[in-house]
Amino acid sequence: MLRLLLYLLVALLPFHARAQAQAQAQAQEGRVAFEQAFAQDSQAEWTVEQLDPGAFQPFQGHVSRGFQSGATWVRLQIAPVAPDKEGRTYPLVLRVGPHYLDRIEVHTQNEGRWHMQLRGALHVRQPGDCPDEMHCFAVQASAQTPTTVYLRVQHRGFIAVQVEVLRPQDLPDAVARHVRASTLSLVVAMGLLLMGLAFWVHDRSLLMLTYCGFQASVVVFLSSNLGLVARLFPDWSSTLVSQINYVVYVLRVLMTVVLAGVTLVSHQPGRRFMELFKALLLACGLSMLLALTQYKQLALQLSLLLFTLNPLVMLYGTRVARDLPAAQRKVLTLVLFIYILALALGIWLNFHTKPWLSDLSPIKQVVDMRMNGFAIGFLFFWLALMERSAQNRAKAQEVEALRTRAIQASTWQAQLDERSALIDMLTHELKNPLGTVRFALASLKRAVSGEGDARQRLERIDASVRRMDSLIEHVAYSNKIERTPASQQRETVLAEPLLQELLGDDTEALRWQVEIEDGAAFLCDRQLLVVILENLIGNARKYAPKDQPIDIRVHMQHEADARLSCFEISNPVPPEMVPAQAHLFERYYRHPNVQSLPGMGLGLSLVKTTAQKIEAQVAYRHAQGRVFFTLKVPF
Repeated sequence: MLRLLLYLLVALLPFHARAQAQAQAQAQEGRVAFEQAFAQDSQAEWTVEQLDPGAFQPFQGHVSRGFQSGATWVRLQIAPVAPDKEGRTYPLVLRVGPHYLDRIEVHTQNEGRWHMQLRGALHVRQPGDCPDEMHCFAVQASAQTPTTVYLRVQHRGFIAVQVEVLRPQDLPDAVARHVRASTLSLVVAMGLLLMGLAFWVHDRSLLMLTYCGFQASVVVFLSSNLGLVARLFPDWSSTLVSQINYVVYVLRVLMTVVLAGVTLVSHQPGRRFMELFKALLLACGLSMLLALTQYKQLALQLSLLLFTLNPLVMLYGTRVARDLPAAQRKVLTLVLFIYILALALGIWLNFHTKPWLSDLSPIKQVVDMRMNGFAIGFLFFWLALMERSAQNRAKAQEVEALRTRAIQASTWQAQLDERSALIDMLTHELKNPLGTVRFALASLKRAVSGEGDARQRLERIDASVRRMDSLIEHVAYSNKIERTPASQQRETVLAEPLLQELLGDDTEALRWQVEIEDGAAFLCDRQLLVVILENLIGNARKYAPKDQPIDIRVHMQHEADARLSCFEISNPVPPEMVPAQAHLFERYYRHPNVQSLPGMGLGLSLVKTTAQKIEAQVAYRHAQGRVFFTLKVPF
């Protein structure tokens, strides 16, 4: 795509330059020799009879006056026109543009009296007018002496007047050249819009959508200023068509500001840039309101100011953006710097009309109202391609990182499987010698009678064996639970008989204060539920003081349109033994002050893992000297 853009740049610019040179050469052949001068009537009080010849200043090409109040007068001194072979002279054609000028008066003298012809954007086009967007007037020239013609131009916006004098037979060629140049500009603008739409269809990004909106405003802007709106909708009033010309100019400036902001906002340009961007948007909104009222010249002045400030703000954003790649930062800085210089020079040239400035008129095109967005479009597509290239590189790096993690995960899974197999083997092998030890202890207990030292030693050995056997059981079951997939077996387990089963053989049954709602039940895998409740009950039995009660409550509740079975167990705990909530469910975690008690810190981690298998939730809280464990199982 980048090669295509470069080809378009190389191909279109020489073509455009050749077309301009050819058009100028052909125009010189068809033009009638004349001299130009202008004068500014700031109060719009002069009449053609009151004009002072000394107030006029000569110029060549266009007369550019910027934003002026009153009326601009242009004096044409047309050289004598040679008659044809039969001695006849024909009226010349005076072409005045651009199309959007509000009021154009042409004053010609005939038999000592001045006659006026009226055209302009605020007046209905008349039969015999130019077939393009220029305004045509018939002028009778003399064959012996120069002919003086005066133009009086009034416009509420930017005043730039183009004048040419042609013979009638040269008018079709002049119109064709003008239409060809205008059509080329519009075709380029529409081509850039279609390219933007193609990019947007591909990636659906906000940035490309914003560019499409900007380029659409350029197309509408060109269509309006080339007179296409008036030709496509001949029934619309000239006042409405003129109003559209002002609105679309302000709209284009607004979209230029939006495009610049959206281009940089994703690169973290900082708070100050965002404040400047919002200020520009507010000023554009004010300019739009002014354009819809009678303050149209003020609206265009404000828009031109914003059009000038926007690249300065964008240059600042380019320099402070934190996430902008270095290559894009350098190119944007250089392009914006050159653009700002050309823009400043172009604006200055458009506000001054001097004979020696005529050779610099091409620079005026930088701020010409017929800009088709090619320069901005070329830069923007380059940025879009750079962004896409960076995204592709990022995706490639992400895919490579995922591939690396997949390999690591496969390695870790193999190591985990190996560890699980080793745990299974060790727990199985340790069970056999423990069984032998327990059988021997039972024999020794029968052989030793009484309550002497030998009996106490045997009891301590037996307690250690039971503790080791319990630890092996926990490790084996934890290893098994980790490898067990989420359980799909669901059965209704009534809460009351299940708790009677779990608490029935407790020698201290009076410690338990149990409250079970009528009909409370669990709907899940019974075996996994038993693992959870056994460990929660065993945890409370182990760490609660012997003389303090342990509360158990089972009930049903509704949360977010879901029915849950809730099991809550709470017990008092000394302040120096309160566990750390952040590490409570971690494997092998034990509070430093409970190291003397039996256990390896596997019970609660087993509760957490098993609860995930049945899609249940386990929560912990500490309040008023008690710890609370809550299990919520979907019903």
